[in-house]
Amino acid sequence: MTPNKIKVRLREFVKAKGLSVNQFEKRSGLAHGYLAYNGSSSADKLEKIFNAFPALNRNWVLFGEGPMDMVPRDEEFARSQVELVGRSQAPLQETGTINLYDIEAAANLKSLMADPNRNILGQIVIPNIPKCDGAVYVRGDSMYPLLKSGDIVAFKMVNPDLREIIFGEMYIVSFDMNSDEYLAVKYIKKSDKGDDHVCLVSYNTNHAPKDIPLSAIRAIGLVKLTIRMNTMV
Repeated sequence: MTPNKIKVRLREFVKAKGLSVNQFEKRSGLAHGYLAYNGSSSADKLEKIFNAFPALNRNWVLFGEGPMDMVPRDEEFARSQVELVGRSQAPLQETGTINLYDIEAAANLKSLMADPNRNILGQIVIPNIPKCDGAVYVRGDSMYPLLKSGDIVAFKMVNPDLREIIFGEMYIVSFDMNSDEYLAVKYIKKSDKGDDHVCLVSYNTNHAPKDIPLSAIRAIGLVKLTIRMNTMV
């Protein structure tokens, strides 16, 4: 059986941290033998691992991108990896206030940001948060269980340009395909189709990655904050 790359990286993490496989599995709440089995890694089991080891870099585990740990070992390393940990290094917003928008009323992200004083459902107030341009409710299950329908994502708008996209980060993307408009929250990876495309990747493994042309993107925002809605009432 071909080794599962995620399992290979997890075993590398266990060895680097000086843990036994048994210690890792117990701490993560996983069944004995999880790491030994080379089958696929379900999203719920990966979430248990990330909860047990919060410094473990999701992008490294899922895609082999960036450092193993989210916490840099020294100042020089931190500067060299600033794009990979950009969200935690972002300037703080003094007021801690973000507008929560009705994206469905605005139709798409581009028209929403064209007039930021309209379609406001309310405001989110949290001290010491990264500067964001707005927040919207999540729809669908493509990022489940990391995000579920009804959760909130806050974002900072960026240009749909390869020079500004940080591959492996989570974005909210408004794009056109076959004359239809779509809005999605996805990880963005490099595309095998070349620099004129990007690959949209879901956390939910039931959703296949999708390559789209950069020219199809109408608006894009880097997700800087997520809020879990445990109940809608």
